[in-house]
Amino acid sequence: MIQCIIAGFAGNTSLIKSDSIIAASSLLKHLTTDFSDQLLNLVLVLVADQNREIYKSVLKYVKTHIGVTDKDMLRKQLPNVL
Repeated sequence: MIQCIIAGFAGNTSLIKSDSIIAASSLLKHLTTDFSDQLLNLVLVLVADQNREIYKSVLKYVKTHIGVTDKDMLRKQLPNVL
């Protein structure tokens, strides 16, 4: 299932990418710390698409990521997010 969601990040339309980001955020609670860290970096790369839908989805993802990640890990990831 996660492979299908990650494949959506390379979708042809911004809607597919946006929906894939939102789907990935709903799975964050069930992922390992290392994988969620890699997924965060991948999601942040999608901001380069300069699309409003994708921006909104990335913000939702980051908010969810902050909510489910412990503080020590967030401190390490903060430079990437900013």
